[in-house]
Amino acid sequence: MYERIIPLMNDYWMESNESKSRKHLNKKGEPIIPKLSIPIMWHGHLDRYQHSELKVVSVSINPHHRAFQEENPQFDLNLINQIVQNKVLSNKDIDSLIKQYDFYFERNQVLMNTDTVFKTYESILNAFDASYLPDWTHPNQALHLDMFTPLATNPTWSKLKKQFPDFAQGLEQRGKRLFRKLVDILNPDLILISLQKQSIINLFEIDDSWGQIEYVKNTNKRNNINAILYTSPSNQHILYGQYSLYGKGRKVFGYASDKEFQEIIQTSKDFIFYQEEEDVYE
Repeated sequence: MYERIIPLMNDYWMESNESKSRKHLNKKGEPIIPKLSIPIMWHGHLDRYQHSELKVVSVSINPHHRAFQEENPQFDLNLINQIVQNKVLSNKDIDSLIKQYDFYFERNQVLMNTDTVFKTYESILNAFDASYLPDWTHPNQALHLDMFTPLATNPTWSKLKKQFPDFAQGLEQRGKRLFRKLVDILNPDLILISLQKQSIINLFEIDDSWGQIEYVKNTNKRNNINAILYTSPSNQHILYGQYSLYGKGRKVFGYASDKEFQEIIQTSKDFIFYQEEEDVYE
């Protein structure tokens, strides 16, 4: 896997350098892409993921600029300061970046309890015997990826698209190409994603050849689809859930009640593991 990851890592690095070189400033006169930042390819231990029986990744839009702030940074800013100006990555740089990505969750364990996205995804992962953290009670190592761009932006993505639509569009087009290449290398069995439904359909080229299980909201007030489990012809699964911008509770799969959320997890788990057993006996 690493022999394919490392060339792509250089592509991610080039995207970061080229995007920063455009020198776009936000309304405060600060760089939209923080100078002291790096592209984030993944979060979590890649080697443990590679050897997991069930390979699971979760997906968000892009990293938050808070990850690189001076107060409580989520990455080693001293290390980043040493390599951020490099046009090309050395072998030492690559090793350093891999460690930054691999140990993200150990370095930021408080986020597991405070970040609603990670907290919700972790609860789903645990049901599949997976976790972001090395955890022998959940032996499958999960990774977290960013689909729209691997670059942190200031302002955050929703505001960026409104204030600087052309710049955001360029980031998204290039970022999605990189993301698709990364997913093809990682080849996950299950992808957890709570973003724009049409973006998912377009990126993964979901069509009538894919299986679909819809989870409909159990209420007479709204006939809302809470989640969809897509299954590709090659038996890769994508569990999509609507993202809620409202309220203080769960954002990921946010339109489902707590009961419905648990039903989505259990039904998806039963279906996926049943499919896995069928594949073994065929």
